[in-house]
Amino acid sequence: WLPPPSTPDDDIVQPDGRGGYRAKTELLGPSYASAYGLVMLIHHKPVTRRDGTVVYFDNGIRSHGSVSYRTIIRGASHGCHRLFNHLAVRLGDYLLKHRTVVREGNLPVRYGRAVYYKGETVSVKIESRGHGFLLEPPVPVEVLEGRIRGRVRQPPKGSRAVP
Repeated sequence: WLPPPSTPDDDIVQPDGRGGYRAKTELLGPSYASAYGLVMLIHHKPVTRRDGTVVYFDNGIRSHGSVSYRTIIRGASHGCHRLFNHLAVRLGDYLLKHRTVVREGNLPVRYGRAVYYKGETVSVKIESRGHGFLLEPPVPVEVLEGRIRGRVRQPPKGSRAVP
């Protein structure tokens, strides 16, 4: 999970035990306690170009595990399908065992942010998204109408439609 600029500073820092603060690296991942849990599956949308070739657009929707079980049962989502970690692992394991897989290996990323919290500057750096696998061919996913389980019944104000 790469925290967007809209993420409040106090969501990504915590006391360091010595009177200061540090980044919540376990939340940022890759980690069982990260916002994406142990497994994150990206839902790419196939888009056909004018020349007939197909490219895959990442609109930010994922199926992923979560250590925050409360948010799975009662939380609101920005479009992701959150699963209990053990179910996300089972789904990922099943796909890896039953599909042709291209191992991408470590997925390096350069993410940095300076967080100013209670008079202190905390550096937040993420250098890896974890170990990646590419399923060939991609697995089509059809998301059907479901039952809204949380209290929120409509998108937050200011949300934009996902293409």
